[in-house]
Amino acid sequence: MIDQRPTINLRTGNQIDTSKLAEIAPGVFTGDIPMLELPRYGVTKFVKDRDGIYRAILVTFPDYVKLNQKTLDQLGIKISTRVLRSLVYAGFVKGSKVSPFQTEFCVESLYRHRRKTLERGFWNERRLTDYSLGWDAVLNGTVQGEED
Repeated sequence: MIDQRPTINLRTGNQIDTSKLAEIAPGVFTGDIPMLELPRYGVTKFVKDRDGIYRAILVTFPDYVKLNQKTLDQLGIKISTRVLRSLVYAGFVKGSKVSPFQTEFCVESLYRHRRKTLERGFWNERRLTDYSLGWDAVLNGTVQGEED
């Protein structure tokens, strides 16, 4: 026999229209289950399990990440932190100095920059000058356009 009693929201006391809901467990109704916002970037690393078999584990990253050697190693990016910091300070890669001792960068922006550099003649005189200014900012500890 099907239970014909109205379903009541226990928090509000209001009747629930179950025709638009799915009963995901006995007496438990839900609307659309919100999809998790999937991270845009992930790296697979292999971890040895107790049984001796290596399993692929996905390590995910947000859009903006700390600019440090550990992050670069995790993402498989084979450039130095100094070079990437110069690219950020010169405006080639999106990022910012979020505190006196921490810079973040946008992973997608770095990948876009990498694709652009494949174009013949990308490093023209103007871009070389801009990069030099970014390099100088890294070496001197000064960043153009950022507030203290």
